[in-house]
Amino acid sequence: MEVRLILKLINESKYSWLRLDMPHVSIGVKDVEEWKLDLSKALPQKGIEFEEGKITKLMQKIIRLFIEKGG
Repeated sequence: MEVRLILKLINESKYSWLRLDMPHVSIGVKDVEEWKLDLSKALPQKGIEFEEGKITKLMQKIIRLFIEKGG
């Protein structure tokens, strides 16, 4: 039996921020926009699919997610 795994991140926003750099933002050394990361571009480079949306229902028996599209 062959098992295929598709890794996909679903997040309400396509943007995230590098948390390690937040102390620099909090003291005013860096601007928050400098640390903004576009997940829709960064994750596919690592072989991870990205979808902007919100998971609204999970059905464990058939392993399906129902997604409310974001954007």
